[in-house]
Amino acid sequence: MENIRDGFTLIELLLVITLGVTLLAAVVLTVRDAQIKGRLSRIASEMAEFRKVAEDIYYQGDSGYENICIGGTLSSVDSRLVDIKKDIEDKMKGSIICYSNRENYCLSVDLPSVDYFYCVDGRGNFKKTDSNMCTDATSLCVGGP
Repeated sequence: MENIRDGFTLIELLLVITLGVTLLAAVVLTVRDAQIKGRLSRIASEMAEFRKVAEDIYYQGDSGYENICIGGTLSSVDSRLVDIKKDIEDKMKGSIICYSNRENYCLSVDLPSVDYFYCVDGRGNFKKTDSNMCTDATSLCVGGP
């Protein structure tokens, strides 16, 4: 008499499910890491753009950097600042902290998916920091994770 198997055993099914879940977890983690790296690259690009806009405003106007930040965030004095603010706050869900006076500025961005801040200041410093370094316009972006 022949022994005919009609299906999988419970152990075989559990093994296949375990392997499938493990592979799915690896894919999800890889995609998540790629998304975070993409956001960090994008925020670095936005902050470089902010620096260019700030320099343009400084050299084109009589008020220096004074008008680029109002009330702790980016102002709407220039449409490029509005675009940067929309991209950081709306698309990347980040929060902006920005202060400026005639001769200095400090901009810090906190993204919800990472444990550090990106900071750029009027002295040319651009850093990844453990905490918000911008408390006023003369703050410097120093330190690191």
